[in-house]
Amino acid sequence: MSARIISIINQKGGVAKTVTVAHLAVALARKQKTVLCIDMDPQANLSLLLGSLEGSKKAAVTVYEALQVGSKQSLGMSYLDTRDEQIKLCYGSLRMAGLERDLITARTLDPSRVLLKKIDSYVQEAFDFVLIDCPPSLSMLTINALTASQYYVVPIPAGDSLALEGVEQLNLVVRDVQEQINPDLQLLGVLLTRYDGRLNIAKAIENETIHTFGKRNLFKTRIRQNTLVEQATHLKMTVFEHDGRAPAAHDYLSLAEEVIRRCHATEAAQAEPDQPTEALDDEEILSAQEA
Repeated sequence: MSARIISIINQKGGVAKTVTVAHLAVALARKQKTVLCIDMDPQANLSLLLGSLEGSKKAAVTVYEALQVGSKQSLGMSYLDTRDEQIKLCYGSLRMAGLERDLITARTLDPSRVLLKKIDSYVQEAFDFVLIDCPPSLSMLTINALTASQYYVVPIPAGDSLALEGVEQLNLVVRDVQEQINPDLQLLGVLLTRYDGRLNIAKAIENETIHTFGKRNLFKTRIRQNTLVEQATHLKMTVFEHDGRAPAAHDYLSLAEEVIRRCHATEAAQAEPDQPTEALDDEEILSAQEA
């Protein structure tokens, strides 16, 4: 089975996108899955959360070097260890912002397929999942991520009244990528983050998200608002390391189970298109949360 490649995308900042990538990676690792994380965000915050080095400052090879015009470096030659032996990381770099300009002006190649060409057969065979942390913009770096992916996940902060601003533009960009470059790209799910079911705003955002994306496309898992996640992020670690008993830790384990199940269901439907797919029910989600 080749690696499932998933982009976590939202052009709006502050939606817990990077935090989701880091915690989903750890949760998948705890489900005995091997994971490669690719830090495509020029802020390189994912590298700070997962990396065993001080961000990209001490990494000899980052995504920037691998994707540079004329580089012979594949991602299979570029990843490094993290604090979790099941997770590897292609470090980000502040120089990624300049890379976007270079990709657009390089007329000798297709700028949207550079990342795809760097995901070599070794990466495909060595990992169960590849998670791509996209920048908070609908840039050429984001388009590269979507072009290289089979799936994408959209995190939506349930406590933000402007959470769905810009979603229409995001959907248009995804549709363009599907129609012109990557017809196999599929929405794996929309994830509500920073969720507090006691608040009216959370319920309103949940209903609006269902109206926009459809109930079937909304993950049943909700990532509950939890200050321990913020504390862990400040300490440059995941909540699993900071306090594995935190509610959010259980939520991300539940999300990992749901991601695995949705991938299996999608692949089964592609193999046997006449067979109906089965969605996760609430009992299965509860079981995953308690695992």
